[in-house]
Amino acid sequence: MAGKRTAPKGVTLADVAREAGVAPMTVSRYLNNHPNISDKTGRKVAAAIKRLNYSPNLAARMLMGQPSNAIGLIVPNLGDPFFAEVAHNIQEVARERRMLVWVAASNSEKATEISLIEQMKQHRVDGILLIPTSGSYDFDFSSGNPPIVALDRPLPGNHVDAVLVENRRSSAEAVEHLIGHGYRRIICISVDLPELYTIHERISGYEDAMRRNRLRVEVAVSKSTVDEIKSFLLAALEKGQRIEAIFTTNNVTTIHVMEALYELGLTVPRDIALAGFDDFEFAALTHPSLTVVRQPTGDLGRQAARLLFERISSSEAVHTVSIALPASLIVRESCGCKPTRRVRQASLFAKSARPSVKRLRAEQG
Repeated sequence: MAGKRTAPKGVTLADVAREAGVAPMTVSRYLNNHPNISDKTGRKVAAAIKRLNYSPNLAARMLMGQPSNAIGLIVPNLGDPFFAEVAHNIQEVARERRMLVWVAASNSEKATEISLIEQMKQHRVDGILLIPTSGSYDFDFSSGNPPIVALDRPLPGNHVDAVLVENRRSSAEAVEHLIGHGYRRIICISVDLPELYTIHERISGYEDAMRRNRLRVEVAVSKSTVDEIKSFLLAALEKGQRIEAIFTTNNVTTIHVMEALYELGLTVPRDIALAGFDDFEFAALTHPSLTVVRQPTGDLGRQAARLLFERISSSEAVHTVSIALPASLIVRESCGCKPTRRVRQASLFAKSARPSVKRLRAEQG
């Protein structure tokens, strides 16, 4: 029967080379993604591998010090849509290079994170992409073996490449937009701890905009439940001065604030305007639709992966690189802007499903 052969036991790289009519070194270079393999030669080797049903012995390759053709990715939480999208885009870039991605979650625990790094090193991954936890590290990341690239959050005190988002500038832009509506009492609310790099930068951006306009800074952190946010808002309102707008530091906080305002009988933006950091799937379909800072999630994953592959393929000593990607302010209704035709239609649709805020929060984890 013509077609794909059944692989005999112990098919070797030399067998593939004979089948393709090339030298064994050429097959090795093809498997290691060497840049000096022509398309024509690559197709011959790929066809021979397919005909012989050849699979490289990865354990033997690693024992010989050869590349594993795998990278590691460590994220805080696999259930978070943001990290899931970052991982998806990293895998797309890796697939183009015929590389495997091992994905693991640290659960935002530093000890777990360090353990995962050590395990990936023991399995001789060619490089590691890391979204680190907060705080300082005793662990030495700067040895370069394997190369490590941090993304979303830097590794403080370590000479490690990083791909970040312009959290501070983008947050300031969102708050300036609220100020442009004439709001003067704008409160910043966050469910996360301020020492987390991304949250700290977003709060700093809020403070920059407020101080630049000589307005009072009011920040409420660690408000992790809807009830805590309700209590804070009630206490703030009892001071007699109206809260005109709220800036939130991530999508979970935004959803908590939406629910708290709903339960207090306050309408956005008529009673209190709202703008938040992070776009999410239903932000355009809520009533009103939400003004948000949209992160370049896809670019974050792709740029980090490409930078890591550059480090893997280069043996030269290079300076540490830090890349900051711009985010986008998506203006909708919650800030007080008039809706466009498209946004108005979406909001009318969402109005019939207004009690779905709890479902939105559950879907955001």
